Order: sequence, then structure tokens, then C-alpha cells
Amino acid sequence: SDSMADYPSNHTGPGMASTPAMFDHLDTLVVSDKEARVPIAALASPVKVVGSTIESKACAPSKVPPPFADSLTLGLWLLVIFALPRCLAQVKKQIGYEVSKFRARRAKKADARPSSGKDYSGQDLRYKSFANMNLAGSNFTGCNLMGCSFHRCNLEDARLDAAYLQGADFTEANCTRASFTPEGNDFYRPVIFRGAVLRGAIFASSDMTKSDLDGALVDAHTSFQSADLSRARVGAASLRLASLSGALLGGTDLRD
Repeated sequence: SDSMADYPSNHTGPGMASTPAMFDHLDTLVVSDKEARVPIAALASPVKVVGSTIESKACAPSKVPPPFADSLTLGLWLLVIFALPRCLAQVKKQIGYEVSKFRARRAKKADARPSSGKDYSGQDLRYKSFANMNLAGSNFTGCNLMGCSFHRCNLEDARLDAAYLQGADFTEANCTRASFTPEGNDFYRPVIFRGAVLRGAIFASSDMTKSDLDGALVDAHTSFQSADLSRARVGAASLRLASLSGALLGGTDLRD
């Protein structure tokens, strides 16, 4: 009204004021000619005077989240907690498979030191390193290869029959069509074939207990017939592609 300006008020800015002193004795304020009733207590917060209308922040409706918001958030968190580990495991296995294929292609194109087709049969080569060498077609029949390193070696079509291989390391080696049959020599375990290419390799009747085949690349021509793969570490290697007729698989997990 016209007399409203006669009452003191504490201005905090243009059009902003705390509760006028003239309303201290009232319980309810009638605003404008629409007779909208505003509790005086609500005017304790800053108000804005627009003509004959008083607007208060305290009168603004509060925003209440939808009732289903908390349930939706909880559901999303549960989905992440239970589904994420399984997804990560599948991704890890797929990455291991792709890495093995890449190693196979790289092994075929490797420009290694010339040493192809050598005859080492019957020799004592304990703890010797053949890392990164090209030994395709070489003959290691009956050799003592305990603790030898064939890391990233090319052993395509090589013969390692009846060789003593305890502790030998064939990590990332290309053993395509290589032969590892024991021929009566059972001192074979454990051997490391982590990430090795074993396409067409022959392990028939071999004792590979506790051997490490994590990430090895095999195919339908890889033979583990009558081999002992008890407690072997398979990891990302999919041995189900290989021939496992008569093989011992106690404690070996063949799941993808």
C-alpha cells in the first residue's frame, strides 16, 4: 500500500529487504488484492518487493527427488559391483588370445640369427640359452635341455623327442609342428610354454604336470593325446581346440 514505505526496513540491495518492522505483530501477511496469505515467519529470509507483491525465497517450493531415484542409483551400483569383474576377466582372456595371434605372426616374420636345421641330438646342453635363435627343423632328440631358455626362439618343425626338459622355458617361442614326445623319458615337468605358438605341436603321452601354458596358441592339430596335464596352468590358452583324447586333466581348468 501507499503507507508501506513509511515503515523502516533494512535494504540489502535493489528491491531486497528483510522483514519490515510493521509486520512484527502479525501472524499472516495478506499480499496484493489476491489475498495470498504468507506466514510472517517465512519473511525472515530476504524478500523482494515488486509493486504490491512480496516474493520470498522461503516460500519457493522445495525440489524433492523422485521416489525411485535412490532405488535406481542402488541398482546401478550393484550392477557395476557384480558385472564388472566378470567383464574384466573376459576382456583379459580376449586380449591374451589376440596377443598370442600377434606373436604367431611375428614369429613367422622373425629375422633371427641363422642356425636352422642343426643337429644337437644326444648332447648335454643344460642351462644353455637359445633365445631369439632360428632353430627351425633342428634335432634335439635325447638332449639334456634342463633349464634351457628358448625365449622367442623359432622351433618350427623341430624335434625334441625324449629330451630332458625339466624347467625349460619356451616363452613366446614358435613351436609350430614341433614334436615333444617323451619316448620313455618321463623327466619332463614342469615346462614353461607361456605365450608360445603350439599349432600342430605334438605332446602325445608327455608328462606336463604343473606346466605353464598361459596364453599359448593351439589349434585342432595340436595333440595332447594321453598326456598328463594335471594341475597345468592354462590361463588364456583354449586347449579345447586341441586333441585331448586320453589326456589326464585333474585340476586343470579348461573354461574360456
